[in-house]
Amino acid sequence: MQTPQANDASAAAPAVPDRYAPPPGFVRKTKAEKRELKAAKMRELRGEWRRREREGRRKQVAQRAAERGAMLERMSEEERADFWRAERAEKERLEQEKREQNERLDAALSDGVRVVVDLSYGATMNLKEQRSLARQLGRC
Repeated sequence: MQTPQANDASAAAPAVPDRYAPPPGFVRKTKAEKRELKAAKMRELRGEWRRREREGRRKQVAQRAAERGAMLERMSEEERADFWRAERAEKERLEQEKREQNERLDAALSDGVRVVVDLSYGATMNLKEQRSLARQLGRC
């Protein structure tokens, strides 16, 4: 028989916590819920990254504008006019290059593009490779 003192000792001893038991208030989430939470977190992070990138670009643009303004302020009227003329000439040159490239592209699309395929290595290919090459060339 147990004595009354033994009953009191077992009742007063704290229960050993189960270290694998979930904490109080824990609710298990399904895979779909976890996936959605992760996607929402990633959307939020991407938004933050985009905001930081935009802010960084804005700062760079503002810095370049300030540097350009300071450079133009240091120039005399004659130097400034020469700078603007050279800048306009460079811009026109780039636009002309782009127009010429577009004209060449239009001509190639209307006249067809010439393609040269070197088949001198055909003797070193086996029959399967030759058939594969013939099929690939047929798709062109």
